[in-house]
Order: sequence, then C-alpha cells, then structure tokens
Amino acid sequence: MKELLRIKFKKLTRETYFKKDKEFYTTLQHNSQYYNDSSVLQVALLFYNFVIYFPLFVEWRGRLFTESGFLSYQKSELARSLLLFNTGQVLNSDGLNSLKVYTANCYGKDKLSYNKRLKWVDDNLDLIINIDKEFIFDASEPLLLVVLN
Repeated sequence: MKELLRIKFKKLTRETYFKKDKEFYTTLQHNSQYYNDSSVLQVALLFYNFVIYFPLFVEWRGRLFTESGFLSYQKSELARSLLLFNTGQVLNSDGLNSLKVYTANCYGKDKLSYNKRLKWVDDNLDLIINIDKEFIFDASEPLLLVVLN
C-alpha cells in the first residue's frame, strides 16, 4: 500500500503543535489528504475485479447521494478515477460531444462555451490520446483525464 502512495505521513513535533503556525495547519491538511487517499486506495484494492453497486438515498429536495464512505462517483478525483463501468455503451454523436465536453471540463476549460470546448478537444486530441505528460499535468483533474483514455 505504501508503494502506491508516494507522499509520506508527516509527524507533528511538540513545538509545532503548540505554535499552531502555518506549518502546523499545512501539516494537518497534508495528513488529512494522506489518510483520505490511503483509505480510498485500500477500499479500491478490496473491491478490485468485483462489480459493485452504490446504495443511494434521496434527500428532501430530490437529490441523489451515495452512502458509501470513500469510494464513490461523488467523492474525490482519486476515487472517481478508480471506478470503471462494468459494461460499455456505443456512443452516438450526442454522447461523443458530451464526452468531449467532459474531457474539456477535466482539463479546466469548464468556463468556455459548449462549442469552444468541443473545438478545444478536437484541437488537442493528439495530446489527449497520447497522454502527453506536460499536457496532462497542466490539467485541473489529471487523473480523470488519464482515465478517459
């Protein structure tokens, strides 16, 4: 498991804890992200090669939410990038355009108009398909962009 996480847990010293300065809060934030990511990876490894279903509940306004803890399509970028659909579907032209818009959104182009996002994906299709490292790491959600391939 530790090989999958390249970031290490940071220990707080007594001096840092009592100062409660910027280093203290960045360490807490780092450790919180570390625990969250390691929990997502552990759950994903437990369910590797299994078909899973997510229990849902409907709130009073009619919105659907998952009841799962760490691994869900409504959670972090890491959790969403680890999920694959069991059966695929053939996309029509509307489905392909929706996939292109989602790809542009994953890169951070979500403020562009619908047609500009379609054009942006068409212009950068070679970089997306070939998973150009510099291009992918400039994305706002690089893990999701890689999984789209």
